[in-house]
Amino acid sequence: MAATALQQRHAAYGTSFVGALCCVAWLVWKHGLRRRKQALALSTSDIAGDDFVFGIGSLIECQSRLSSMSNPCRAAVRVLYNGDIFRGWHFRSSTGFTAIAGRRLSGSTNALSGVCFPAGTDMASLDARERGYHRVLLQCEHIDLVDSDRNCECDCAASGCTSNCFRGKVVGFAAHLQRAERFDATPPRIWIYLPDADSLQPATADFPICQTYIDVVLHGCLAWGGEQMAREYILSTDGWSPFWLNDAPQSRRPWLHRKPTWRKIDELLQAFTPLTHFDQRCHSEEYAAVARERQSLLIRKNHRSNSFTTRPRRPSMDTIAVLPALERLNGFVEPVSPRGQRRLNRAASDKFTMKM
Repeated sequence: MAATALQQRHAAYGTSFVGALCCVAWLVWKHGLRRRKQALALSTSDIAGDDFVFGIGSLIECQSRLSSMSNPCRAAVRVLYNGDIFRGWHFRSSTGFTAIAGRRLSGSTNALSGVCFPAGTDMASLDARERGYHRVLLQCEHIDLVDSDRNCECDCAASGCTSNCFRGKVVGFAAHLQRAERFDATPPRIWIYLPDADSLQPATADFPICQTYIDVVLHGCLAWGGEQMAREYILSTDGWSPFWLNDAPQSRRPWLHRKPTWRKIDELLQAFTPLTHFDQRCHSEEYAAVARERQSLLIRKNHRSNSFTTRPRRPSMDTIAVLPALERLNGFVEPVSPRGQRRLNRAASDKFTMKM
């Protein structure tokens, strides 16, 4: 009987001890929940009326973005915009290449991935960077937060932006996007850069797609969302073109001057070759030769008659060497006359005979 009473007493003590632990855990959880709610209220009120930029091209990549900003804070969030804007290679830069830009397509709904970051006091600097674009205000309700390990991250200790860090604003912005009911007070302003009407042009021989630009964009995608985001980016980008210049310095040794992820970038681009025209990418010297010889292969009008066409000059051996590249670039070279074509075929045959 004494042993039974002792066991009952121990069981009662154990039950009361577990109950006390549960009460303590509940109080700690409730206190933490109250603190999180207070922090959420403070952080969301901190972003009221602030300017955020939605980057869908080179602004995705951290170093490219920071090159135009005075604040070294890296904090941003990955988002998805569901609206009437689609992305493609249709911005003609004044420096001689074609870049990625958004374009409105009324009546359609498209999922557009990118990153949002606070502009702070650097909006004027970003406007100067995006020459040929104009800022358009987006509706916040069309933007959803996408989970990423890099969301709201900033290496303040390494970059020295502790005194003026954007991380608090980015955390508040992310919390705002996650709330079931969106911001009740003045919401943050979210901007996107869209090209001016006179800059909307596809890639051409004189304004090609550049490999260094692709590297910046896809390197940013790999950092934010890995291979999945990079694949989605490639597939959701319109206007890939055979006018593709590998403009990296010493492009035949890509490990020297391209991004550290160059091998993965090339693998992804090659995997979608029918879409990307990866097999038609040219090194700088090859592309220059194609552009130079193109002029000599055009049909030339004789000044004495508008209807008489002179025979093109006999091509040099350098011309024959770049003929495969010319054939790869559909539409790059205008057709020559039948007689001129026979001369080209005969020159190629002579070169083959010389090798034999």
